[in-house]
Amino acid sequence: RDLKHILTLRNSVMRGSRRGNRRTGINKFLDLRNIDMRGVNLSAANLSGANLSSANLSGVNLSGSNLLIANLHHANLRGANLRDVKLGAADLSDADLSGANLINANLLCANLSNAKLSDTKWIGANLSGINFRGADVNKTRFILVLGITEFLKKDLIIRGAVFHDFPRDLSESRTLVPH
Repeated sequence: RDLKHILTLRNSVMRGSRRGNRRTGINKFLDLRNIDMRGVNLSAANLSGANLSSANLSGVNLSGSNLLIANLHHANLRGANLRDVKLGAADLSDADLSGANLINANLLCANLSNAKLSDTKWIGANLSGINFRGADVNKTRFILVLGITEFLKKDLIIRGAVFHDFPRDLSESRTLVPH
């Protein structure tokens, strides 16, 4: 799809995403499968319920966007800015989020099974009920995240994740020592 189509889409999503200061509606019929939107600024967009499966969203700015219950299965989100994004109950299975910024993101009950999460940074994110089964978490940094059980934390550390208790204490990490 060409740039004109992407800009038209962005403008319609932005206009439909707010009434006053309140976000409205679920875009359950917004079908953006396989779309190429590399590097596009979609900050504060309402894409809740949208089908973005297999979309190329690498380098996209989605900060402050609403992607609740969106389908991002097999999407490319490498290096995307997902700061303050709402991804609750979203399907991110098999997605590539390598190098993405997930500061203060809300991923309550999201599905990240088999996702590529290497070199991502999660600071203050809500990860309650999240599915990390089979996800590549090597060099993934979790800093002051919410909703991770001790059991899941130990599993993620074994698989290469790094946890920090304080953001300024980035030189040290908790490691699991086998007994």
